[in-house]
Amino acid sequence: MKRILLVLFLAPSAAFAQADSTDIRYSWIQLAHVMTATDADLDSSGWNFQAAFAVRDHIHLFADTESAELDDFEQVTGRETTLGIGANFDLVERFSVFGRAGWYDVSADDGATTAEDDGIRAIAGVRFVPLPGYELRGGVDYIDLDLSGDDTAGFAAADIFLADGIALTGEVLFFDDGESYTVGARLYFGD
Repeated sequence: MKRILLVLFLAPSAAFAQADSTDIRYSWIQLAHVMTATDADLDSSGWNFQAAFAVRDHIHLFADTESAELDDFEQVTGRETTLGIGANFDLVERFSVFGRAGWYDVSADDGATTAEDDGIRAIAGVRFVPLPGYELRGGVDYIDLDLSGDDTAGFAAADIFLADGIALTGEVLFFDDGESYTVGARLYFGD
């Protein structure tokens, strides 16, 4: 998996018809494949869908949903959903800070029983365009569940634009007992 990420993000720019834009947009939809590895060897894989919509100059709504199944126990499936609101500010050209807060819901099903929990999720991060056609992101992702307690994760992500508004995207999320890798496509729209 790490080799795939390296190939995607270190590929020569001549291989892509990259966009010239250095704008950071807060309206997008994303579809990605997610692989999670834990210290307890409960690895999983599945799909993630994200969407964000800028509703004012510095305000955006966002949604994030993920469904996955355990690699060694295919009958065990999980789902995570976040709905919320975010604020973003461009500090200088090509550099933006953002924060998001929302309701977070998680469930797991083994075919016989279902376990559910919900709580809040808060995300804070930065977005940076080092060169036209590339974007880097990083930050902190905090979840506080009613029954299961809290967890804080760090994330690093990057986009390579194939054309204006169309990007390959990848993310690594590091949490207390493992990490997850996301690889997919992101479609940006709006100004």
